[in-house]
This record gives sequence, C-alpha cells and structure tokens, in this order.
Amino acid sequence: MSRAHTIQKMIMLQNKYMFTYCEIMKQNTPDCKMYLYTIDIVPDYLRINPYVTTGYRLLSSHYQAAKSLFYNHNCLADTLTSMAVILHACLLYFFFSPQTPVFAMHMLNGLLHAPPSAAYHLFGCSGMGEKWFFFYQSLDYIFIFISSFPLLIALGWATPGYPLNLAVVILCVLCLSVAKRLLEGHRYTASDRLVDMLSLVSCHSAPVLYARSWWIVPIMCSYAIGGWLYAYRIPERYVHGTWWTSHAYMHIMLNVAYNCQFQYLKGTINQ
Repeated sequence: MSRAHTIQKMIMLQNKYMFTYCEIMKQNTPDCKMYLYTIDIVPDYLRINPYVTTGYRLLSSHYQAAKSLFYNHNCLADTLTSMAVILHACLLYFFFSPQTPVFAMHMLNGLLHAPPSAAYHLFGCSGMGEKWFFFYQSLDYIFIFISSFPLLIALGWATPGYPLNLAVVILCVLCLSVAKRLLEGHRYTASDRLVDMLSLVSCHSAPVLYARSWWIVPIMCSYAIGGWLYAYRIPERYVHGTWWTSHAYMHIMLNVAYNCQFQYLKGTINQ
C-alpha cells in the first residue's frame, strides 16, 4: 500500500473512526486529533505482529511522534521498557557498584543499546513512512551488536583466564557481517534474526560459562524466556487487544539478564 493510498484511505475513514477511537481509546484531547488505527488500515510494513490489531499511529513528523510518548498506543510499552534500560544501567552503576572501569563498561552497554531501541519504537513505528521505519529498525539492530562490545569486555575482563582478545575478534566479525547486510539493504527474516541473536547470546554467556559460575543459569533462563515470549507472540496471541506485547516482555527479560550479569561481575570482582 503506497503512502498516498494510505492517506486517501485515512481521509475517507476519518469520520467513521473519529468517535470510535476517541471514545474507546479514551484520548481526551481537543477535537480528538490523535487518531489510532486498526491493522487493516495501516501500510504493510507496520504489520509486523498480526496479533496486534489496534492502536497503530499514522503520523507525519518526528514532532508528532515525540508527542505520542504522552498518550497510549500499541508501541508505548515497547518504548518505555527500552527507555527503562537507561535508568536501570545508571542505578546499578551509581548506587550499587564500586564504579570501577569494569562496571562502567557494563553501564555503557545499556546506554548504547537503549536509545536506538526507543527511537525505533517511538519514531520508526509511528507511520511516518517506510523509509523511516527501516532506517530506525536498522539503527536499532546494528546497535544491539555495537553495544555488546562493552558488555563482552566487562564480562571477559572480570573472568580470570578468559581469552578476551579472541572473543572480541569473533564479535567484530559478527558485527561487520550484520553491518554489511544492512548496508546492502538486506531484509531480515525470522531465521536470520534467530541465528544472529543466538550468536550474540553465546558471546555474552561464554565468559560466565568459562568461569563455571551458577549465574549462567538465571542468565540463560532470562534469555530463553524472553526469546520464547517473542517468538510465540505471548501474551497477545491469547490476550486479544493488549498493547503490553511480547516485545515489551522480552525487554523486561533482557533487563533481568542484564542485572544477573551485573551480579556476576560483583561476585567475581569481590573474590
């Protein structure tokens, strides 16, 4: 569906949906100018999750997308759980760590990863156009890998005897491979993402596994639960109409894994 066709359809259906969405979604704003749309109206590129059928935005500017942070829609939980990583990382570093370089690298992982993720959900998924969607999606994806470097360095540095140099080289190869595919305009499939994420999780978990620490169990369980929820679209597959989707719960489980990695660092440094 082209952008022009989408706009034309919006105009045709605006009067029909104005009362419904103002009333049901309870967007109490003057003249109800913040419209939310169903999945059958929005362009194909926004239909990532077939189980999320309402709450889509079709906005025309970054300013409008930024304002959508202050009203409810189907990407708000994803945005907020991404932004929560920044708060989580800063709290752990400034209040619960000895503030050494190892813990600074751990914090840097969260600070690098969270902003592109929040931008993708807030701006990329706002309906401004397919170009912006894929720009923010690619930015989010590549920063998942870039932000992994400080985390790997922190975990490897704190693990006695771990071959950190080799691990960094492997992560560099993985990161360059992802960047090359994105620059070539490759559209990622579910199997592509699965292979990349398993490779990344292996890089993160290898130092903890090498140390034979029991923290590997909650770390891997957090990753596995988050991946399972995301892959099987739970809870939205069964709880129709919810905007707290599998993507938001995956963010929460990644935060749990992030905290477990922090606890592993504290235990290793204190030995």
